[in-house]
Amino acid sequence: MSDLMSEEEQLERIASWWKENGTMLLVGIVVVVGGFVGWRWYQSSTQAANEAASDLYAAYEEAEGEARTVALAELAASAPGSSYHALALFEEAATLVQDADLEAAAALYQQVLDDPSDVLIADLARLRQASTLQGLDRGDEALRLLDAIRSPGYRRAALEMKGDIHIARGERTQAHTAYTQAIEAAGEGSQTQLLTLKAANTEGAEPSAPARPVAEAPAETEAPAEDTAAEATASEDGEAVETTEDAP
Repeated sequence: MSDLMSEEEQLERIASWWKENGTMLLVGIVVVVGGFVGWRWYQSSTQAANEAASDLYAAYEEAEGEARTVALAELAASAPGSSYHALALFEEAATLVQDADLEAAAALYQQVLDDPSDVLIADLARLRQASTLQGLDRGDEALRLLDAIRSPGYRRAALEMKGDIHIARGERTQAHTAYTQAIEAAGEGSQTQLLTLKAANTEGAEPSAPARPVAEAPAETEAPAEDTAAEATASEDGEAVETTEDAP
């Protein structure tokens, strides 16, 4: 009897616990299962979107002329802000830069910055946009973009470009600081000969070449004794000739 009562008590306790906690347990299970299913769906959806964007980018790469413009528009509509869309915009902007249409190129780089797919692509867009703005004589805007670059892989290029902008504006001190920081960002083992030269040429006065001995100009002194004697002899001979000619 005691064993039976014990089992009944256990069942009552289980029923009481389930009554108090069963709903929360079910909710937790639903959340976990739903989260897992949602994550799998998200991964599947993202993979499908990436594959579609990849196909559109491949079509853009193969197209020419008007067809290329149409392919870019389809990529922009189907995968805006994706890495593939950014790559296509980079190519379009590079072509415009070659054609000296810097304003249009700047507009495309701005599209990438307005909806970047990741940090690296955003910093690359800032670097190229800064170069374009420098060509448009908009140095202040270019410097602000370069200051916003944080990716280690682009820091050296950004700092060197800052130095180039400053030196073009006659700001030698700021240029020297930027070049020095670029050398530090490059790290050991990097090729920094040109940067080192730029830093040296902006460090105050340029080092002068070793002084070469300069021969002093000969002072105006009396003629050597031999020359003086010759001039005196010639003078005397002349006077003698003149005296002889004048004699009756």
